[in-house]
Amino acid sequence: MEAKGKQKTVLFIFDGGVGDAVFSTAAVRRAQYHQPDTNFQVGAWTGEQEEIFRSSGLPVTRLPHLGLFHNRMKQVGEWPAFFKCLVELSVLLHTYDQVICPVGVGSLYHLSRAFKAFIPGDRERFLPMPHPREVIVPDKYMGFVLQDRLDALLGVNSLPYFPPELEFSSEHSETADRMWVETGVDPQRSVVCNFKTSHPTKDLTPFQVEFIVKFIQRHKLLPVIVNYSPADQRLLKEKFSGHGLAFAANDSVLVMGEFLRVARAHVTADTGLAHIAGVVGVPTLTVFGPTGRENWVCPFHKNIISIQAETHCETLACRVGQVCNYPEVYCMSHIDMDEFAEKLHQLFTSSEQTGRGR
Repeated sequence: MEAKGKQKTVLFIFDGGVGDAVFSTAAVRRAQYHQPDTNFQVGAWTGEQEEIFRSSGLPVTRLPHLGLFHNRMKQVGEWPAFFKCLVELSVLLHTYDQVICPVGVGSLYHLSRAFKAFIPGDRERFLPMPHPREVIVPDKYMGFVLQDRLDALLGVNSLPYFPPELEFSSEHSETADRMWVETGVDPQRSVVCNFKTSHPTKDLTPFQVEFIVKFIQRHKLLPVIVNYSPADQRLLKEKFSGHGLAFAANDSVLVMGEFLRVARAHVTADTGLAHIAGVVGVPTLTVFGPTGRENWVCPFHKNIISIQAETHCETLACRVGQVCNYPEVYCMSHIDMDEFAEKLHQLFTSSEQTGRGR
């Protein structure tokens, strides 16, 4: 029998990367506002997720087996990981009063089916929630869609949407300062560039990379390229004879957020770091190919401008940046370069008007 006055415990599990984690924090904070007497926690299976959730003040439950299982369901060799994950979450179902999980294009969709098949008695505890990516709402930010879905699942009245919020420590700031010293670049004369993503279909093309670097240099600014492998760095240095290039990287997304905070401007593909840039307020140009900017740019982040490919695939796989059905990355290679130049000029002008680079 349940003890009188026992606090209800709810675990949220979110299926996604850094960007998804950032907007998920707002959804959980909003749920806490609705139900202050409920103990809400979030599950994390990557270090980046855990770092983001903790920086938003949310209690975190580590789920290492989900990391093994994530997006590997179809690989025969991963079946042991699947069953470890199933057992782990079966235990969680009896630890928490409810486990809420968006089920969509990734592994947790299959996991929810497994729970329904193997643990029918726990259906009321395990609450699969339609993932925002499963039904993309035209012209509506995914973070707001997620907050709407949690509202419906929790049976609460709607409130104004919550913005993503992250807290950065002095350690993050000090590490970022050391990184700037190592680059030898004045942050206020820099444009931080993030050309690569976790999905090749969203990466900027070599032509676009060269175009951006030359554009930055013509404006007497210095490109600082982040998250490039040593091999990619060598190739870019050879192309530009090592002239006017700097590189930086750090495993902590919050350190990278502090690194971005003091930069003149930021040019990025559709990455998790683009969401971090929105939070810290650096003027940013985000380049969208297979993903839609209306769905991924947070309306609260007024510092972000964007450019969208004129044409892109309509398949679900392409929308989430996983697979391209063409021999080349069609949408990213069909971005209007005249518009690209206009957006870059707008970015540099706006960053100067806000007092950056003076």
